[in-house]
Amino acid sequence: MIGPRPRGFTLIEVLIALVLVAAALTLGYASVRNAALGAERLHERVLAEWVADNRSAEVRIGALEAGDRERIVTEALLGRTYAARVSARDPDGIVEIVVTASAGEETLASATVTTP
Repeated sequence: MIGPRPRGFTLIEVLIALVLVAAALTLGYASVRNAALGAERLHERVLAEWVADNRSAEVRIGALEAGDRERIVTEALLGRTYAARVSARDPDGIVEIVVTASAGEETLASATVTTP
């Protein structure tokens, strides 16, 4: 007569399970990290577009003149500095506003708005 079979997992089975769990966690971390970075870039772009819209409104109401040359206006918003380049684009009076969000030397986002 054969004795009772031992219960539980062998060492090899446990190691294989650990390798599979580690691989799954690594893939999960990478996808969550990519999603977080994408959300951060989107956030920066939205803020840059807000600044561009603000400058566009100022040009429309006459509070900010584009003139015949380029003009740089800076704005601090939520801990970032945004530089808005306002310039007249053509003789018809169309104004192009380019906003660049930067942290130090690194450009984080940019947005362009044109106004008649």
